[in-house]
Amino acid sequence: MKNYPEILFSNRKKIVLFIFFLALIVRLLLILTNHTKNKITDLNIYRETGQLVKSGVNPYIFTEDTEVRNKLRLDTIAYDPFVSETQEAWDYYTSSNLPMSSLHYGLIDKITNSNPVAFRIIFSFFDSVLSVITALFLIKYWQLTSTWLNLILVLGAAALSPTLLLWGSIVPEDKGLQTLFMLSAVWLAKDKKWILSSVMLGISVAYKGLGIFISPLCLFFIIGQPENIFRINSSQLKKGVIYTLLSLFFATIWFLPYMPDVLTMMQGRLSLNLDVEPGHGSIWTFVLKVFPGNWVFIKTTLIIVISLIWSYTFIFKKINIPAFSLFLLVLFVDIMLLQGSLDRMNIGIMVSMILFCYIDIKYCRTLVWYTIIAGWPLYIKSLITGNPDETIDGLFTIGYLIIFSLYPIYYLYKTKSSPMQYSNAS
Repeated sequence: MKNYPEILFSNRKKIVLFIFFLALIVRLLLILTNHTKNKITDLNIYRETGQLVKSGVNPYIFTEDTEVRNKLRLDTIAYDPFVSETQEAWDYYTSSNLPMSSLHYGLIDKITNSNPVAFRIIFSFFDSVLSVITALFLIKYWQLTSTWLNLILVLGAAALSPTLLLWGSIVPEDKGLQTLFMLSAVWLAKDKKWILSSVMLGISVAYKGLGIFISPLCLFFIIGQPENIFRINSSQLKKGVIYTLLSLFFATIWFLPYMPDVLTMMQGRLSLNLDVEPGHGSIWTFVLKVFPGNWVFIKTTLIIVISLIWSYTFIFKKINIPAFSLFLLVLFVDIMLLQGSLDRMNIGIMVSMILFCYIDIKYCRTLVWYTIIAGWPLYIKSLITGNPDETIDGLFTIGYLIIFSLYPIYYLYKTKSSPMQYSNAS
């Protein structure tokens, strides 16, 4: 008689449905048992932005429809004492998301009449879909055997990921949808469905901007994973140009109605995340506390050293394009940005650990197991109480970054001991 994992792994439809409904049910229970998060500041910002969009007001032009803005700021629907204290603060926070995100909030607001629980359920629905595509990546590219251990691995990667449960369902955040767009773009590019992939890639740029970092990876798959990117034929070049133009179209189309004001917002937000003291879950908060006068020097030195190691391995030792593409994503999201909470940093963590299956499956397993083995002991208290601890977020992220950043050294060691097995295209 087949055991339960064998039954699931032998039937793609069964495991997809099992993972989706398990992920969704767990998230619904977390939502229903954490009512206080219905009024959390971030969720209020999303709802206020949704009200602006629903009212036909451009979120990025503060002088437009000032009466409507003032009315929405002061009403009780999504009132937040911190955000709504002044019109200036309210305008800043309601304009702080990219166009696709703002339109998404507007659509939810229109459908649900700004119901906070409905917002949370929709966010969790997409996190459940993310759980499915994560499982499909692992099943397809890892060729997992039907064991309980592998079932735990598949579930722990997203469906029961402690960080995604905390910073997605308990703390209502929509960053899982950004991760879903990025993984979908890569999946479709690998399957040579380049039109659908360009749509997903474009949306992933217009939603939170971070899709730009996986564009080289998508392009690499679209043109057929060339052994040398500087020696591609005319057919590969044509595919690459068409894919790039399509992706640009599906990204910029969402920005055009809000130009140039949205670019001003983006520049300001980027500056506030790069040129400030670290806060929230940033890994550099620990360095700031210990070395308050030297944290900038330490940060800069470590970034340069890590970047040089990865660059050397990419240029001279032929580490592949997917690996370097994921490094750039992690470098920006998890290392360089100084004011991010784990919901945003988790985009870099989840995308890099899942897509590492294209680089080194053994190392990919290590990354995923870290998030499970380290994640549950670190986050069990927060999951029970419903209160995140951003010190824990920083520790969790530091652990992941250490393992991730050491990959070039591991790669150099393995290629030296087994050069034929680890010869990847650059």
